[in-house]
Amino acid sequence: MLLIVLLGQTEKHIKNFRESLQKATEDDDGSLHLENVKILTSKEYNEFLGFDGHHAKTFELYQKLAFNIFSSKRLLYDAALQSNLVAKELAALNKDWINTYLRQR
Repeated sequence: MLLIVLLGQTEKHIKNFRESLQKATEDDDGSLHLENVKILTSKEYNEFLGFDGHHAKTFELYQKLAFNIFSSKRLLYDAALQSNLVAKELAALNKDWINTYLRQR
């Protein structure tokens, strides 16, 4: 599965991308497996990941930073701060962290 997340695109652009993918899928003989490609908006991606509460706010912050980081020194500082916070959180995880979040069957 290939997910393409279109951040900051208009509904018209998203519709055009989806129509182009649909046409390419119909024209494909199956060798490209385009039926496994999905185009999502940032809202759909947020829902796909199951973000709610704190995680939704964090996702919105990262999206804001991604759109505007090069136009504001303040946002660049915020991105560096977020990077440091995440690095500390990752360093604190034990090697078995995946089982905490994704229980294996």
